[in-house]
Amino acid sequence: MKKFACALGLAALIATSAHAADKQDAAAAINEAVSLNQQAHEAGFEWRDTYKALIGPAKEAYRKGDYDKAQALAETAKSHAKLGLQQAEQAAKVQPNL
Repeated sequence: MKKFACALGLAALIATSAHAADKQDAAAAINEAVSLNQQAHEAGFEWRDTYKALIGPAKEAYRKGDYDKAQALAETAKSHAKLGLQQAEQAAKVQPNL
């Protein structure tokens, strides 16, 4: 699972490095990452370090004007949150209404 998450993160990093991120792109990516991570949290499948290791540093990079780094971190955080939501869906299929 870790290899899959790393591959997704790398793919997101490569995809976002194709063009320089601007302030709006970075802000949108961070907002979406926060929203998806909140959904994963509410579902009980938030990944432990997504906020601390990715979203927090993305916000810091954004404040410093490093929009490329901010967007790359946010894209990786979005991938983690999406995987957490997928885990929640799979868990619901295995153990409904627990």
